[in-house]
Amino acid sequence: MLGKYAAQAHEISESVPASVKCHMLRHSKAIHLLQAGVNLIYIRDFLRHTDIKTTEVYARADTELKRKALENAYPDLVDSDLPDWNNNTDLMSWLLVIKPVSLQITMQSESDRNAVVSSLSCIYFA
Repeated sequence: MLGKYAAQAHEISESVPASVKCHMLRHSKAIHLLQAGVNLIYIRDFLRHTDIKTTEVYARADTELKRKALENAYPDLVDSDLPDWNNNTDLMSWLLVIKPVSLQITMQSESDRNAVVSSLSCIYFA
């Protein structure tokens, strides 16, 4: 049933993967809970993991959370006047052209896509 609706959504928007698995929804929910500040112990219980080490995978995977932690630890190092790369149509067109197939496969969440776009933006303007 999930595959049927994912295929229909993919026809409407390329941002929806052609194939969606139940575990992708589980992973997304865990990442969203983590980004919302929910304690890892509660996420472990929600996911019914027996070992916290299994749940820690989500904490290691969230680059946005890492970025925010670094910004909080070193507020003087972060420039508040960073440009909004989303409004740069030349950059976005270039990123769409060079996007490797492997990124299409591995990027399953919005935070993954944002991290890749930020990384590629730095390369483009270096």
